Amino acid sequence: MSDVFLVNPYIFPVDLRGKKEWGANYAINFGILSIANYLKYEGISVEIFDAQLGAESIKELCKIISKEKPLILGIGCISSLSFLPSIEIAKAVKKISSDIFVIIGGQHTSFFPEELLQQQSCIDAVAVNESEKTMKQLVIALKENIGLKSVGGIFFRKQGKIISTPNNLPLDLNGLPDTDYSIYPNFKDFFPLIEESRGCGFKCVFCTNENFYDSIRFKSGEKVFSEIEKASQLYGSNDLPIVLQCSNYGYNLKESEKLFELIKKSGLAPRLIFSTRVDGPWKQFIKWTTKYLDQIRFGLESGSPSTLVRMGKTNNPQHYLKMASEAFEAFNKEGITTVTNVLYGFCGDTKETLLETERFLFENKKHLSCVRAHPLMDFPGSPYSNNFAFYKKKYGSTRVETKLSRLLKTYPVNPTKTLTFNEALKQSHELMRDLNSFDEYYEYYKWTSPGKRNGNAIGFCDKNKLLNDIQNTTAIKNQDFHF
Repeated sequence: MSDVFLVNPYIFPVDLRGKKEWGANYAINFGILSIANYLKYEGISVEIFDAQLGAESIKELCKIISKEKPLILGIGCISSLSFLPSIEIAKAVKKISSDIFVIIGGQHTSFFPEELLQQQSCIDAVAVNESEKTMKQLVIALKENIGLKSVGGIFFRKQGKIISTPNNLPLDLNGLPDTDYSIYPNFKDFFPLIEESRGCGFKCVFCTNENFYDSIRFKSGEKVFSEIEKASQLYGSNDLPIVLQCSNYGYNLKESEKLFELIKKSGLAPRLIFSTRVDGPWKQFIKWTTKYLDQIRFGLESGSPSTLVRMGKTNNPQHYLKMASEAFEAFNKEGITTVTNVLYGFCGDTKETLLETERFLFENKKHLSCVRAHPLMDFPGSPYSNNFAFYKKKYGSTRVETKLSRLLKTYPVNPTKTLTFNEALKQSHELMRDLNSFDEYYEYYKWTSPGKRNGNAIGFCDKNKLLNDIQNTTAIKNQDFHF
């Protein structure tokens, strides 16, 4: 019997294209992998169950739980789309044994722990920050019966009251054990996610990072290289596709340069992807990364100066947009797939500000491999969500409240009285259609759904299979989910 059983819930509700369950974008839940890796290093027995295959996988989970009866079941709820499956899993486990301690954590549930505990009796505790230390402390507290107040960073019930404990001090990322991907079930079905940093030093009002992490912390170049080297050996691939996990790459320049010097000396040839800002220090690091970087993703978010300021992206939008154009051109000239994201329809946007964004994107199209455009959503924990009354009063912004959005605690947003969420959604899809060809979309998508090549070695998904999947799923009539 393992002390701890960690579960990655599947994505829900139905795919907008009509599939009953999300059939793509499989990825390692790095949060629970990091926790499992830490616990294993500390001598605590731990297992991971990946429920990404959907509701059917919960039946398999229940069979295992009935047999093993772990001390703790931890659920890693990383987004609102995995929230309902998380609750479904908790309820199923509690039916098997009420003695199993169920704790949920992740960047979604961390922002409404009291409400969650009040509404869901199947949840015993909510972890509200990074949870490696928290889970170790919880194992000790339950085994030694010393009380949950000894566990940092949780909310729990006691005698009808909800009690919170202070967060643990942030981890020293360089002191963590190197990640053992073999802990994760079927790990070779996924690209390895190698953590370069945690947190973000910026304050975009639509992002939850600022309120989830206390600060931004980096790993040393030696530490990141060690993880790359061990992952390459484990996967049996010299040119392994690797996701460098970070909010914004390049803000630790000295260590970044050291990392690529070590890669060069090693003879490894990893294929990397990472994200960063258009106004970041890319001019300094592009020369190191060119040989190994397959794709770079920029969070542009808007081409309108006034919108960029409202978003909290920058106080100097002219410089920001100039840097964006230069970044797109520089990486594209090096043959690197250059992707940018746009938040289409922020509060206060007008037809003119949206046209400014569109004009900017078309002016830079020749240097962009793919553009991703999405309308505004209100996620719990973001500065925007916490101050929604301001945006409602100043711009006429309103949340789209449905039974589903209330359950998920995540709301589509009508940005202004004259721009609805549905209009923004339609226009964003039209914008992507006009800007992206299928070949360009594939270059983006290949990093979201791995395929296999050369036996056990992992590679990118097959282009023809993707085309067939798109043709098949778009032909299916959309289905509503009934509660």
